[in-house]
Amino acid sequence: MALPYIDKDLDSADARDYVDNLIREEMRSMGGSKPSVGQDVSLFENSPALKSLLASVSNGVSTAAIDTSRFRLEPPQASEKHSEAAWKLAVDNAHAQLEHQQNRLLNLELLNAYGANAWRVSNFQVEAAVKLVTAEVEERKAAILEVNKERKIEQTKAGTELQALEQRWRDLVDQCLRIDIANQVLQAEIEELRATA
Repeated sequence: MALPYIDKDLDSADARDYVDNLIREEMRSMGGSKPSVGQDVSLFENSPALKSLLASVSNGVSTAAIDTSRFRLEPPQASEKHSEAAWKLAVDNAHAQLEHQQNRLLNLELLNAYGANAWRVSNFQVEAAVKLVTAEVEERKAAILEVNKERKIEQTKAGTELQALEQRWRDLVDQCLRIDIANQVLQAEIEELRATA
């Protein structure tokens, strides 16, 4: 377990480069640098026409412009000027255009009457959602800060304890070495006494 607030081994450039290389290798093994955000979203599942249009636009195929010829109000061409069927189509087109204009006027009147309030309500809802998300972000930041504070306190405490234990270990190793040397000296003296006796 690493104690980043205590361990100073990563302060050297070599150690930092080594850790950075390990991280890069791990990122490559994870299959890309972009984090996974879940499964792909399928758009327009219920509308094959929109789905095919989205696919063609995604593949770089330009879409055809909107055909505005049906919105024009034109009389029959000169060659069909005396055709009753051509005039009937022109009159039907004029009726359809008039109906569309009436619908547009009705929509504009409704927008004029209720649109501002709808936008205010929508803006209020968006602002409320933004406040909720902002509050949640602040809560998460505070929680992260608290975790980091606790981690630093615990690691500092553990670091002090580890340093004390490491010093005790050094003292014990030193003591063991001294005892071992004293034993070797005594063993040599015993061997010398046996040899002279």
